[in-house]
Amino acid sequence: MVMKYIFFLVLVLVLLSCIAKAHNSLRDTSFIDRALDNNLTRVSLVTTPLFLQGLKMSHEKIDFSNFRDIHYPNFHTSIDNYTQYFPLALTFGLKLSGVESKSSWKRLLAATFFVMLIDNGTVKIMKTLIHAKRPDFTGNNSFPSGHTAQAFMSAHMFVKEYAMDNYFYSTLAYLMATFTGTMRVMNNRHWMSDVLAGASIGLFSTELAYFCSDLLFKYKEEKYDFKGRNPFFIGLQTSYNLSFNEYHNLSENRSIKFLNGASTGIHTGYFYNKYLGSGIYADYSNYRYFDPNAWEKKDISFYYIGANQYFSLPLHSRIILASHLGLGYTYSEHYKRFPIKISRQENLRYEVGASLSLLLTSHTAIRFFASYTNTKLEIENNFYPFQTLNFGNTIAITF
Repeated sequence: MVMKYIFFLVLVLVLLSCIAKAHNSLRDTSFIDRALDNNLTRVSLVTTPLFLQGLKMSHEKIDFSNFRDIHYPNFHTSIDNYTQYFPLALTFGLKLSGVESKSSWKRLLAATFFVMLIDNGTVKIMKTLIHAKRPDFTGNNSFPSGHTAQAFMSAHMFVKEYAMDNYFYSTLAYLMATFTGTMRVMNNRHWMSDVLAGASIGLFSTELAYFCSDLLFKYKEEKYDFKGRNPFFIGLQTSYNLSFNEYHNLSENRSIKFLNGASTGIHTGYFYNKYLGSGIYADYSNYRYFDPNAWEKKDISFYYIGANQYFSLPLHSRIILASHLGLGYTYSEHYKRFPIKISRQENLRYEVGASLSLLLTSHTAIRFFASYTNTKLEIENNFYPFQTLNFGNTIAITF
């Protein structure tokens, strides 16, 4: 089965290379530029993968609580109750102090009204319909995370008003929102799936609110000229990982099967020219595993840091096809001991993959990728291959 998926990945690479040969057909850039300059299109490209990953992870009960359970089982803070509002409070504070924003007071207040209505309404409806149990068992309203939706809504409003042309301040705003989502997981109030869905709702609600406000008051959509490709990027990456790992004939005729998992991490890179680049990638992955005869499921986590070599082919000034090779170091650990011994261990991991990047603005990009990874896992003093096929996206700041 593994070879079948490897063959599929190779086939995808071949097909993409064939598409690349036809890149001259993209010389007429007007349609592509118009599409990528539309704010609702851009935010949909960012939020749809996040929301779908959140739904998939929630359905398969993939979570990232292993790190908290091992290292900080009693962690608690209430700071996330306040950081969710900070970017929005800063937006109105600057406006009240006389610092000029992109919007008039009328447009800003209308957009705020619409975003509160859309964001809070969407979150409450979904919480009621989905009825997901919280990790601390305090309620059945876990999915999606309202705090995270509020945090990303606040951050995106601040960026639209004061930081659309400033990647430094926009990065800080989104980092604040990411911090809020992380604290919801660390506080054991939400699963990672709730946070991903909440982030997507907050971002999309904000863009839709400005769209409604502009229709109401007949404002023209703000345009941000694309000024070209930047050589450096740093981004937040998430992926859904297909696992092909099942081991038999262990002690006492036991078996282990690893279910599909997920990863989240930081991805950086620098391109020396249009075709070659290098970068560093660090991620945290989580998988559930069990003995098919016992059905007692446990979690195992992998921490990874490594280097990538990129090979890119621009199909258009704003569309880049690329492949990459990666090699790095992985460390694994799990929370509860299983009758089958899987020790904490360190191993090498290599990967190969392909990606398609869309440059949304001069300082933001979305990257969709598929990658095959291979490492090894020591089980009862024997080494077994651990292979995954990952599908995900990177939301990146470029400069």
